[in-house]
Amino acid sequence: MQRIVEKNINTPQEYNRIFHLNETKAWCDFDIERWKLMLKYFRGGKLMDLGCFDSPLGDMAKRKCGYSEVWGLDYADEAIKYAKEQYKNVNYLVGDVYNIPFNDETFNYVTAGELIEHLEDIKGFIKEAVRILKPGGIFSLSCPMEETGIGEVDKDRHLWKISKQDVFDLLKPHGLVHTFIIGSQQNPYKYHFPVLLAYCQKHSKIDNG
Repeated sequence: MQRIVEKNINTPQEYNRIFHLNETKAWCDFDIERWKLMLKYFRGGKLMDLGCFDSPLGDMAKRKCGYSEVWGLDYADEAIKYAKEQYKNVNYLVGDVYNIPFNDETFNYVTAGELIEHLEDIKGFIKEAVRILKPGGIFSLSCPMEETGIGEVDKDRHLWKISKQDVFDLLKPHGLVHTFIIGSQQNPYKYHFPVLLAYCQKHSKIDNG
């Protein structure tokens, strides 16, 4: 991975500010399709959406498998307050993605949409996300691919240029990895380069020896 922004402005205060810039919460077709793809292999059980912000992914998961227990976690407390009011069938909490307040092997499915490019310690985050995942469970993530400079997608909030190989190498130690690429030419960001989706099926205890 290549660092493209030195100063990290990703803070709870910054994302509370961004939350209030989009009061209508109108989702574009591309985002809806991306969330559906992230849930492609979800067949019920317990799901955690990390860095959920005000996303409806948790609600989509609950509607797909109504008997499931679905959680969302983010450090932007005002976005979480909105999500709690909007999606009452999902459990939300304010928290730190590097220190998730659940025991090992709690969830069947973990998602992280458009998150890793904002993080200082991607390896540490992935290790923590996989920690709460049951053996055989799925970790699903998406991120912009191959940004070449500041401001291409999200101004200077994206810290890294991330390739398909980078994501494969990050996930491979934890399980079986499948990646594919989708394109976007949609609002609200008006960017014209690919988004990478990846799925990692966590090693079973037998796989780990």
